[in-house]
Amino acid sequence: LKDLAALIPAEAKQEIMNELNAALSELEDDSFTIDINIDDKLVFLKKEYSTTPGEWGNISPGVYAYTEEYDLSDIKDVSVQLSTGSVILIGSDNTKATLTVKASGEIAAKELLKEMVSVSGLKNGRKAEFRIHNDKSGNSNIQLQTTLTLPSTIDLVSFTDAGHIEATNFKGEVEFKTSGGHITLKELYGDITAFTQGGHIKISDSEGEASLKSLGGHLTAENFSGDLELRTSGGNIRGKKLSGGTNAFSSGGNIILQFNSVTGEIQARNGAGQIELTLPYNINANITANGTKVDLASDFVFTGNRKKNQVIGKLGKGGDEIIAKTGYGSVQIRKNE
Repeated sequence: LKDLAALIPAEAKQEIMNELNAALSELEDDSFTIDINIDDKLVFLKKEYSTTPGEWGNISPGVYAYTEEYDLSDIKDVSVQLSTGSVILIGSDNTKATLTVKASGEIAAKELLKEMVSVSGLKNGRKAEFRIHNDKSGNSNIQLQTTLTLPSTIDLVSFTDAGHIEATNFKGEVEFKTSGGHITLKELYGDITAFTQGGHIKISDSEGEASLKSLGGHLTAENFSGDLELRTSGGNIRGKKLSGGTNAFSSGGNIILQFNSVTGEIQARNGAGQIELTLPYNINANITANGTKVDLASDFVFTGNRKKNQVIGKLGKGGDEIIAKTGYGSVQIRKNE
């Protein structure tokens, strides 16, 4: 290859030689296993990948990783900040944190990643902060994926400018924010706050007090117990197997909520769109519903006033307030089967 470089125009030759030398230098540090099959006249080369904690290493063709471990036995609050890329956060019973950052894309050599990406983990008293920053922010051809395993009982705050956030198995107070990505939450138990400017949010198999907000995406809650706030400017809202109280608002999307039990106030409001509530068969609540058409299932025990576009009265003996209002759209209220 070096001999062939003599045929390359002078203005491009030096750049190619630099890349070639960097690749050869990297190969000198690599380990290979060689399997020779004489019968089939084949030679198999298998590259062995390994990483050193605190350093970038090649883990597969075109993919590099940075790993580090931290002792968080005395830490209560953790902050995770990313300038780019997505993050996966996993709670565990371990008191240690394990950080893995994977980089892929147009990366000529792992040595260049030290200049392109900065990774830091700092502790101050009972607080810890992790930062992953793309120092070459103008280079959009590098993709970062961060995975961080943390003690499940810590309080957690995580921000990313443009990527997705996934979080599983935390029992403390948690807050997540992304400018343009989706947020996926599972097995969270405590106070939960999530905000995205343009993505969707989904929470499942969780319990506590949750506030989910999106400026333009859909919101989904499944198997959630506790007080739930759902607000989106332009997306749909769906809830399934809910237990507790819920406040749902969408400027222009549909709201469809199904409750296993109701232990607080329910509000479902939108400017335009359908509202559908499925309630426990033995519910006792006060109800107010307004829309271009309101349909209250006949198998409810109901006392009050029914009109085509309005229902006001009591379900069963009355109790917590249920309010369903849409500026333009239908309202349907049904029983769980």
